Amino acid sequence: MTGAVETCTYDSQNRLIGWTDGVSVISYAYDALDRRIGVTVDGVTESFVYDPWSPYSSIANDVLLDFEDGALVRRWLHGPEVDEPLAYERYAGTTAGGSGTALELFRNRLGSVILAVSVATGAVAAEYDYDSFGQRLLVQGTEEVCYGFTSREHDALTGLIHYRARAYDPLTGQFLQRDAVGFASGTLNLYGYVEGNPYNYLDPSGLTPSSSYAAHAGRTPAMAQGPVGIISRGLFSRLNSMFATQRSTTAPRALMSQATQQTAVSATWQQALRNFGASVDDLMRAANQPLRGGLTQAGRALTKHAGGQRGSGTFPPLRGNNTQISRDAADFVESILNNPLSRFSIQPNGSVVVRGPTGQGARFMRNGRLSGFLD
Repeated sequence: MTGAVETCTYDSQNRLIGWTDGVSVISYAYDALDRRIGVTVDGVTESFVYDPWSPYSSIANDVLLDFEDGALVRRWLHGPEVDEPLAYERYAGTTAGGSGTALELFRNRLGSVILAVSVATGAVAAEYDYDSFGQRLLVQGTEEVCYGFTSREHDALTGLIHYRARAYDPLTGQFLQRDAVGFASGTLNLYGYVEGNPYNYLDPSGLTPSSSYAAHAGRTPAMAQGPVGIISRGLFSRLNSMFATQRSTTAPRALMSQATQQTAVSATWQQALRNFGASVDDLMRAANQPLRGGLTQAGRALTKHAGGQRGSGTFPPLRGNNTQISRDAADFVESILNNPLSRFSIQPNGSVVVRGPTGQGARFMRNGRLSGFLD
């Protein structure tokens, strides 16, 4: 029996920086914020420019521009949710920005890209299907879309999926790197993906599984109608106007309007929480939901953000056993929920973000589950 031997290399921060099968060689580059900014395959370098303004994502900004050996090849349009690529404009040769080929992306309930459709003609340029753990079962069409399962970046050559902190192999359903917090995560499988439940959970950071229902429940009715019906109701016109807005001088005013609206929503939610103490109690109960090994949901979140766990975090180092960690985490959640200077905001996906005066905070999903802490 013969087979290719794949060799992976990592840096001191446990990030994947190299891959080879003895024929092809790939190297990966990251910036100071741990964002992957470059992929070099057999001497050809693809580099990424990120959107510096992303009020929705506590995990990472979105890729805005995509270059190959210095030439612009793609310009991306993302939605407000984490990992929500909506469309992109592809360029060939010396095609000027804004005059390339625009393609719309369609996704399923998990947010996995299943169709790429030409905006100009309505023709399906690419079609994908996946098994439960993200292995591609169907690849059709002439277009190669870099976003795939759960809208994360898919390496066509290696088959690996980039979940920011860790690389994931959908063939085995395992991460290549161990969980950064070790057995404090409450599971014995340090390489496991979303606790073995990919139908109900996502892990966009590669560090903390979160419920997929809250983020994507709204997509299910739309996808049940089918992409053809959506397209027929003028989706192409909407997409073209989106790209036009990006190129126009009115974009800053649009962003300002959005920011003003978010501030208004934040004030409304904060007042609602002050008026109805039961809402705060519900969030507190969600934070104290018990897990395995003496950890609670909040305790697990603290193990991800405590000093020394994730580089330059703002939370103090862990102390004591899991019970003590959970108590410290509960104290933190209680302090920000009851601080009159804390700011509450409802995100477009229905989740609730609360930040204390220091900027530290927590995110609660629409179903009430604690998603994690925020630096």
